[in-house]
Amino acid sequence: MSVEMLYEKDVTTNYLQGKKIAFIGYGAQGHAQANNLRDSGYDVIVGVRPGKSFDAAKTDGFDVFTPAEAAKQADWIQMLTPDEVMSDVYKESIAPNLEEGNVLGFSHGFNVYYKEIVPPTNVDVVMMAPKGQVTFAVVLTKKVLVFPHYTVTNKTSLAMPKTFQRNSPRVTVPLVPAS
Repeated sequence: MSVEMLYEKDVTTNYLQGKKIAFIGYGAQGHAQANNLRDSGYDVIVGVRPGKSFDAAKTDGFDVFTPAEAAKQADWIQMLTPDEVMSDVYKESIAPNLEEGNVLGFSHGFNVYYKEIVPPTNVDVVMMAPKGQVTFAVVLTKKVLVFPHYTVTNKTSLAMPKTFQRNSPRVTVPLVPAS
């Protein structure tokens, strides 16, 4: 399998303009990724159950909804809940609200790899797994930082042109070989 390095000059980010991106979960990954995209000018909402993370997202200025409500509104749904509850959140709140052409994103592949989550074939599935301690770096510098990450495409193979990329090298690896 070959690996292709992509840089900012190799991609466009215009696909996400005018699209709503929902981050499901607002822990270390959700906080960093949601703020990064919002600060880059994209339309971002947060889907999380009431509690500490809900309050934190509100305090940070996001429109916050239940995961189901956020999924209904979004074009791109980024799953960032803990692995041990992700399958339940997906089945109860996300799957019933997916529409053809949505993008379903993950930052950890456990639930997809072990088939706890089996996305429908009419949505694009991507994986963006930042490499590095994102929250710690952002808190220390008060800057939005982008770490190298893996981007994985699956299902319709249409997600790659839709994937946002910023300022750092990426490694692109197909999850399922094209047939």
